[in-house]
Amino acid sequence: SSSSSSSSILKATIAAVGEGEEAVFNNSDNKKETPVLFESFGTGVIRDFKNRWPDYVTTDLKDGCNLQTLSSALFLFFACLAPAIGFGGMCNLATAGQMGAMEFVLSTSVCGVLYAALAPQPIGIIGPTGPNLAFTLSLYGLSQSASLPFLPLYAWTGLWTAGYLGLAAMTSARTEFS
Repeated sequence: SSSSSSSSILKATIAAVGEGEEAVFNNSDNKKETPVLFESFGTGVIRDFKNRWPDYVTTDLKDGCNLQTLSSALFLFFACLAPAIGFGGMCNLATAGQMGAMEFVLSTSVCGVLYAALAPQPIGIIGPTGPNLAFTLSLYGLSQSASLPFLPLYAWTGLWTAGYLGLAAMTSARTEFS
């Protein structure tokens, strides 16, 4: 009885998620499929990679070698550098020097390179933002009130979030965050 009620709850949840949504084209045969809550592990990532790889090899790399790309890259370099330094300076003061401009610039550059190399989305926010700074300062306050070291807490928070999002990506999970 318990397993049948949990099964009906799962079916109702899956039906509610797909309710009101049109079928989507998400395979190479262009067959309509109903959205599902989860796919088998890695299916969506592999599908995205297969769909994106031919364009990446044939057009993205070739079209990117021109003067307009260089000027855009320089513009984005300075557009990402300014908030990293500004928010890093504020974070340096608020965290008693545990995080500062150098850490923000380094994290922005690493995230930018990884995003450019691996992300299938055309746009994203890779640098520090006001809400990011507010979260970091709140986490610092929590670490001080709980007598926990800030940097390990910050690292574990980031690793847990990365693990959760990685699992969501690998199962094509439909969450309110994605």
